[in-house]
Amino acid sequence: MDALEAPLKDGEWWADWGMYVGKEFSIVSKLPSQRYLDVRDNNVIINQRNGRKTQKWVFEYSSRTIINVATKKSLNFYNN
Repeated sequence: MDALEAPLKDGEWWADWGMYVGKEFSIVSKLPSQRYLDVRDNNVIINQRNGRKTQKWVFEYSSRTIINVATKKSLNFYNN
């Protein structure tokens, strides 16, 4: 982070990443079934909407990560 850059607060829009800081959101497939990214155990799965916090995410500005609201763990992608 640039030393002159002021940190963003919850609810502020960060144009560089196109996200609101600290505001809950869901990650939804654009396929006709509109499945949601969900967390079950320690795995991220694609599931039908169920309204649980395991399907809610927030963008954390300080670490530049997407965090699951229920588990407080960051979303990681691995290419196998």
